[in-house]
Amino acid sequence: MRDVVYFHGHGMTRALLVLGIWAIVGATVVIAVNVLRANTGPAIRIPRATPVRSALRRSK
Repeated sequence: MRDVVYFHGHGMTRALLVLGIWAIVGATVVIAVNVLRANTGPAIRIPRATPVRSALRRSK
């Protein structure tokens, strides 16, 4: 902050570049995890419930 006030922002390029790179890396990781999780199925497969009407017909 002192560099910005006293030196009018000279030398801020490196800090802003690092900050921008970390933002891009973070966004890339979030997108990659989202895509990978969307492509996987559930860990446990739950069987579909039998509809009530067909279960009643079978019991008669």
